[in-house]
Amino acid sequence: MKRKIAFRLIAAFIISISFAACQKEDANPTEEITRDKYVGTWAASETPVAKQTWESVITVDAASSNKIKVSKFANLAGNALIIVSGMNLTIPAQSINGNEIEGTGKYQNSNLITWSYSVNDGADIKYYTAIYNRK
Repeated sequence: MKRKIAFRLIAAFIISISFAACQKEDANPTEEITRDKYVGTWAASETPVAKQTWESVITVDAASSNKIKVSKFANLAGNALIIVSGMNLTIPAQSINGNEIEGTGKYQNSNLITWSYSVNDGADIKYYTAIYNRK
């Protein structure tokens, strides 16, 4: 009788272990993208202008929980405030040094951000794409 009980306990233990071992693991766990991932110095370039390049510094905006500040955004003197939502970035309409800007961006990976935005200088509206590479 004791052998039957021991055998059943061992069998139940082995079966429970085998089911636990069969749990599917996530091959590509999603990384949480917070605004801290954006902080740093970036080499920026934009088109369609004759491939302008400059350096931008991204910092967190201490006055909010979901915004970052981007220095020299669109190669303009001043900071742009950007809303961070994971990998997606929103450039709300704002004025930098007399230029109205707005658009979107995307965190591609830890070394690359892509942007699409417009700049209205009061006379013309121009549309740009830019690439930021981490320095």
